[in-house]
Amino acid sequence: MQDLAKDPDKTGIALVRCDNEKDLQRWDLDKFALELTGKVCERIFPTFLVLYHGQLRGFFQVAQQLVVYPALHPDKLSPREFLKISRSVITEIKRTSGNPLFLLCDYAEKLGPKNLRRVRLKKADETAYIYDEDAH
Repeated sequence: MQDLAKDPDKTGIALVRCDNEKDLQRWDLDKFALELTGKVCERIFPTFLVLYHGQLRGFFQVAQQLVVYPALHPDKLSPREFLKISRSVITEIKRTSGNPLFLLCDYAEKLGPKNLRRVRLKKADETAYIYDEDAH
């Protein structure tokens, strides 16, 4: 694998993959993260450094995470059955897979925060985006 930090393409932009603590220390990423976010860099690997003409300009972390798209039909269940089944399924997925991300349809908004708490879900702080080849 070529060392992108020393051989950037003609744009001057390079990505450097960090797979361990030593790599982060080599680039003093905690200091950079403190300046950028006010806290040290979370230890999520791989972490990719964004270099521009060899200078650190940013970073991003790639976390492999299970994404769950549940499909329970609320019109075919009573509200009590829907909540009971949803809670059971969500709990089991959490038990078996660690920290899953649940992507819900608009119906979840109709349920509201109170009912989402009943099934042990809350809205994440982050906003998700998808790649759009047609966006300009």
